[in-house]
Amino acid sequence: DVIKKLDTFDKLEKYFTIRQGLIAYASKKDKDKYTSKEKENKDYRKLLYGSDIKKYKVSWSGDWLAYGKHLHRPRESFIFDNNKILIQKIRNPKLKDRLVAALDNQKFINTDGLTNIMVKNNTNQKLLYLLLGIINSKVINYWHSFYFKNVNIQPSQISQIPILIDENKTSQKIAELVKSLIFEKSKNDTNQSKIKEISDDIDFQVNIFFGLKDLNK
Repeated sequence: DVIKKLDTFDKLEKYFTIRQGLIAYASKKDKDKYTSKEKENKDYRKLLYGSDIKKYKVSWSGDWLAYGKHLHRPRESFIFDNNKILIQKIRNPKLKDRLVAALDNQKFINTDGLTNIMVKNNTNQKLLYLLLGIINSKVINYWHSFYFKNVNIQPSQISQIPILIDENKTSQKIAELVKSLIFEKSKNDTNQSKIKEISDDIDFQVNIFFGLKDLNK
């Protein structure tokens, strides 16, 4: 049984730190007080919303936010100053892809429509590429949909995602494929057949990584 097998592995929270994005305003009347379409001074940083990410891709929609203690819940700055994986918080439970994640290595700040995942103690950054492939894979989406049916994908759910940290040939292959897919999706003229080919290969390798070779038949 796939679920039982996955549940034998370590949980994501053992190796990664999970934090919610910021909440800029306490009430709607304050809305846009610190938001701008341009960088007005050094405190303004590029702001991401949940809708700004797709699988393996960040598409900044153009808003800047004056970041600092004046915000309602600014969160700790280390969250935004490190490389991280971002996961969309609100997803229709009926969608096939419940988990949608992308890599942010540009120090964006983000709202609570996104959840941030960082390597604990900022150690092995290469693990982010492996984790990104695992989170976006079909088998982990299947696992998540099995346990969680609600619209909000909470940090408590993300913390329980099965994870294997083993720097073997398969994990290296997954990381390299993820890098290739990020590159392909960043192009203006994307090759959809190539994107599908790499995505399918990631799913194939993730199944091998978790000892679920039978799923590849």
